[in-house]
Amino acid sequence: MVEQFRKLAEASLSEIHQMARDPELEAPVLFYAQYMAAFMSGDLEKMQTLIKEMDRKFPEDLQELVHLRLKLRTKQITLQDIETASSRVYFDVLEAEKYFVISRAWEVHGREDHNIKTAMQASALYKKFQCPKKSLRSFYNSVVAESRLTPYKNFISEYQTVIQLSREVKDDAFAGMALNMLAREYQIVGLLEKALECTNEGLVLLENERGSIHHFTSLLQKAHLLIELKRANEALPLMTESKMASFPEVRAIRTLLECALDPGKEWPKDLEQHLLPTWRERLPDLLKMNQISQEAQEAPSSLEFKVLKLLWSGPVGKWDLIERIYPEESDSTLSENRFKNLVARLRKKFPDVLQFREGQYFINKNDSLDLSLLIGEQR
Repeated sequence: MVEQFRKLAEASLSEIHQMARDPELEAPVLFYAQYMAAFMSGDLEKMQTLIKEMDRKFPEDLQELVHLRLKLRTKQITLQDIETASSRVYFDVLEAEKYFVISRAWEVHGREDHNIKTAMQASALYKKFQCPKKSLRSFYNSVVAESRLTPYKNFISEYQTVIQLSREVKDDAFAGMALNMLAREYQIVGLLEKALECTNEGLVLLENERGSIHHFTSLLQKAHLLIELKRANEALPLMTESKMASFPEVRAIRTLLECALDPGKEWPKDLEQHLLPTWRERLPDLLKMNQISQEAQEAPSSLEFKVLKLLWSGPVGKWDLIERIYPEESDSTLSENRFKNLVARLRKKFPDVLQFREGQYFINKNDSLDLSLLIGEQR
């Protein structure tokens, strides 16, 4: 059982899903594999169901650990929980797992100094139990925590070191996570193209973690970069893909980016509690972007003006309009989605102006808005 628990501690998300279906595993290990598959996928309902159905004959350490992970996922882990778990010594590699969870619990409570110390304890224990990949991940958590304590310092060299070490232990997925953090460091100093290069490489390496919170946050990191690079249309499909995630953290990030892009969307303040620290830092700038958009929302964008101009002389069929607006786009599904968003923005700015009937769009020239002046100004 010891070796099976150690193998599980080292596993990637795809490997965990495989182990969760392996009938050859001993019962406590199989249960923990199933639980970790749910935890890593953000399936809160499955986690709760597994705990209810858990065999009470399983080791007490394991039972306590899964309850700690549930409280961590729901951000209900208390200082008393930390103290109680710290006072007991768990079985073999579960002791390292315990300290890994406790370090994240300190993060929830905003105690990065304790987070750093506990993450390093977990790293040493994983190394002791011959789990080099998980040892490195714990070390990485300590670096991330330190970066939050000293935001004025850049951690480019530290993340590059982590990436190199992850390649040495053949942990591609973890290299992908570190590349995502490195991308943020480059983004902060304004090297956006370099940051995008890191994120793209990271997403390739995160393929085995597809469906995990790391994969979804990397998608949204890329979306943020594309927005800053004035390529918001490329960001939209990534934001749409992130809707597959059930993590409240992912929903909060996506909503924040939507607010930055849509001047009519208001930021729900209750979501701030779910923002990861690196995104909480970005909150003021992204909301400021939303405010700037609100101030300029009455003027049509270049694409919105193009729609008005194309329709000024008479009705135009939907697909004819799409092909004339996006002549470079070969993916009809993507171009149709872009067009739907464009129409929605135009209607929000100029209510009742854009009409649709029998497959054709046309302008209501009797509308109170004097569009003839608008068209004339843009010529």
